[in-house]
Amino acid sequence: MKHMAILTHGPETCAAAIAEIGDKANSALAQLEVGSEKNGVTIEGFWVDPPGHQFYLLADAPNAHAVSQLTVELQLFHWNTVDIHAVITVEEARSLIAH
Repeated sequence: MKHMAILTHGPETCAAAIAEIGDKANSALAQLEVGSEKNGVTIEGFWVDPPGHQFYLLADAPNAHAVSQLTVELQLFHWNTVDIHAVITVEEARSLIAH
């Protein structure tokens, strides 16, 4: 099942502006592949909106708990609020439309 994790922080906790958080972010990104494999998560895309202070991570995972555990192990929640949503494609959603 696909999950979109939206990680939001503010300028006061931005890895680009705060060296200590930048170090944590670099450490997390360096461990992303190993952590993903450990939790049964396949990262399908990872984007950032720098001025909006948001990251978007699209993952294929057995459940939201696996994605949540990944963000905990990588300590991404230390400076981000993490929202995880189960998502489907628009084409998949079309099958839900009553005819």
